[in-house]
Amino acid sequence: MSESIPKDIRGQLKWARERVDAQLQRLSKISSEVDRRERAMFERVISLEKSGQGLRAERYSVELSELKKLRDTVRAASATLDAVSLKLDGSVSLGDAIAAISGARTVVSNLSRQIKGINPDLDRAMSGIDDVLSSTQQTFSEIYIPSNEESERIIEEATAVVDLRRRQSEPLPEPQPQ
Repeated sequence: MSESIPKDIRGQLKWARERVDAQLQRLSKISSEVDRRERAMFERVISLEKSGQGLRAERYSVELSELKKLRDTVRAASATLDAVSLKLDGSVSLGDAIAAISGARTVVSNLSRQIKGINPDLDRAMSGIDDVLSSTQQTFSEIYIPSNEESERIIEEATAVVDLRRRQSEPLPEPQPQ
């Protein structure tokens, strides 16, 4: 069952943020499980080393190093998604501010027309309020919010960095005896 994506920008941003937050929760569970497995594996290596089974301990340590790489990858992905979630949250908040200003400006404009000519000071004050709200609305409309393509580029770049770091942390294979 596929959930439909809202048509409005604000709804789409909220929808995306909810999905990102759901993935953050999944990554948190995976991270907890990897941490648990890492601790258990380390205790196993200690136990094997203590009992004089160095070769088995070494094999477990290789597996432990893979778990550590997985842990680092999960944490990096989580940090990246957390940053995306914050950006989406800021975009939704910005959208709320723009909508509030637009609504307030409409009310002020309507009220200005209704009370025009009652009092010159009141007319000037209402005109000043409308000017400030108009200027603020214009400023908000000029704020750059990255497009979906920009967000995708950032995610691709972060993924490439994670892959590079993982490859750099991999030990070089030992030469095989011939």
